[in-house]
Amino acid sequence: MTLGELRKELDVYNKTINNYNKTFNLNLNIHTYVKNPQKYAIKDYQEINDKLVEFLKSHREKLIEYENDYYKSKTITEISIKLRIDITTIVEYLQKRLNTYLIISKKENPKNEKILIDKIDGDAHYVCPENEGLIYEKTKVCKMSSYDILKKIQIEILKSRIEFNMKEK
Repeated sequence: MTLGELRKELDVYNKTINNYNKTFNLNLNIHTYVKNPQKYAIKDYQEINDKLVEFLKSHREKLIEYENDYYKSKTITEISIKLRIDITTIVEYLQKRLNTYLIISKKENPKNEKILIDKIDGDAHYVCPENEGLIYEKTKVCKMSSYDILKKIQIEILKSRIEFNMKEK
């Protein structure tokens, strides 16, 4: 069976499976699950073994939730409620991510001085027209998983704690 055949049965996008795999560090793109794994993602044409078929079928509802969350336009407030973390933490993380993207964009294309209204960061869209491009609780994002946001915030917290503890010595 190919991933594409199973994916149609599960009714989710290929991107959903690969993003879910990445967000939850599942390491599904290995010989244990896929014949001839590719470097970055599992492709629809690839043959997959029974272990991966069983795994993905057992995670179907989670994949659908992940996909719906990823593509849904949602405010920072909605993300905060869903993840049960404070708005400020999410705003700071997303603003930092967006600022990093803008710095890279300006280096690659110095003439790109467009005011941030609807900015794309990878696939993620930030829409913040009434706040001069700054992210705040009413900012809407889409093509960005709340669960991936939570994971990346947790990683930043861990990094800051280890840095803090190193300074304490």
